[in-house]
Amino acid sequence: MTRYARIGGRLTALAAVMTCIIAALAHAAYVHLYGVEVPYWDQWGAEGLYLLKPWAEGQLTWQHLVAPWNEHRIMFTRVISIALYEASGKTWSVLRTEYFNTFLYALIPSLMMMYVGRSDATRKEKALMALAIVTIAVLPYGWENTLGAFQNQFYLMILGTLAGVGLAAFGRPSIANLVVMVGIAATSILTMGPGIVAGPAIGLVLVSRAWLSRIPWTRALVTSAALLVVTSFGYLLTPQLPNQAALHAQDFRELIHALLITAGWPASSPRAGAVLIWLPALVGAWMIFRRRWDGTLDVLMLGLAAWTAVQIVEIAVSRGHGMAVVTPRYTDILVMGLLANLWFGIRVAGWTNAHPITALVRRIPVLLLVLVMTQGFLSSAPVDSANMAERRDQSLMQQTHVQAYLQTGIPAELDQPVPAIPLPDPAALRATLGDPTIRGMLITTPTSAQPMGTKISAH
Repeated sequence: MTRYARIGGRLTALAAVMTCIIAALAHAAYVHLYGVEVPYWDQWGAEGLYLLKPWAEGQLTWQHLVAPWNEHRIMFTRVISIALYEASGKTWSVLRTEYFNTFLYALIPSLMMMYVGRSDATRKEKALMALAIVTIAVLPYGWENTLGAFQNQFYLMILGTLAGVGLAAFGRPSIANLVVMVGIAATSILTMGPGIVAGPAIGLVLVSRAWLSRIPWTRALVTSAALLVVTSFGYLLTPQLPNQAALHAQDFRELIHALLITAGWPASSPRAGAVLIWLPALVGAWMIFRRRWDGTLDVLMLGLAAWTAVQIVEIAVSRGHGMAVVTPRYTDILVMGLLANLWFGIRVAGWTNAHPITALVRRIPVLLLVLVMTQGFLSSAPVDSANMAERRDQSLMQQTHVQAYLQTGIPAELDQPVPAIPLPDPAALRATLGDPTIRGMLITTPTSAQPMGTKISAH
């Protein structure tokens, strides 16, 4: 390794670490400002009753960890929940989980920064991508996952995909690396339902490298076949819930509408936004397979773009009925597509050996993409902040009623409409709070009776 290569490697590592710190601090600030120590909706059942309670009572089995919850199998989220429960002195702390999740989130832009730094892109291309990664990383677009302690499966799924496509793009085609890729695809199934898409994304990167004569075709095809088997197995494991059918797009017109809204995020005009955002990826794919662009970041971003595109279709199909805007929890997924398209836009704009007028025309798509992204994020940031403040105020109200019920036992404290209580069924909430094990692991808020951080008595 040359001296310049060692220096470049250290700078890349430093940039990745600094990106992680900046992103984590930004989202920790959101938790500090808007987080409240009260479980929210699905947490009462999925985390409290069906995970932490059997764990605390010594009744937890491996089936609890891999059992479906809605359309997902969230094994790693459950393992993290148990670990944080133990690390918190056997208390169920929403805020501590949210702070931990900021670290998981920060690993995503950090990993992206590392890939950009390690790539064979030019300094200018790296600088532009680094600026975009850091800027986007501090924004609150995915605030539902930031303030949703039991929502870290989104981060885990993205991290698994990034690890897989990164190894496929940068790693040697050794047997060990190929086995690890298949293993990543298999474990991604247990992050959440759409985790099954990691396998096809990794396979696409491998096939792209084989097409560009970077790795042997045999190993690329054999590994892709194994990834397809893993994906098929994951699909068979995915729960099919009839009660979720009402959320699906009900006809072709509604499906197209949902696709445009999802693909066009964060543009204020989804139809135009979908075209402007995704045009660079289409051009990039054509350039890879026809003009043989063979940069490591090219094939990696192709895999991420394809992965995001499949996720867009899945979101539109499964949550397309009556869709007006993209739910914030899905935006962490869509950002991967934005970064991939931004990369291809930068690549097209900087393509050499072109007539000056042609070169100017090639800069137009990336300029329009940056304009759409900037306008979208600037317009949504105040809305996201207002939504976080509203969630905080609702959570404080919910916390007040839950704490009052625990201290007085008066049923009227929970006989409230949503969002005054953190579960839509008051009877179910009373039953949960009546469980001695659940009561013993909850954390209260400051009152004259109990200081912050003390556990509620089970008596």
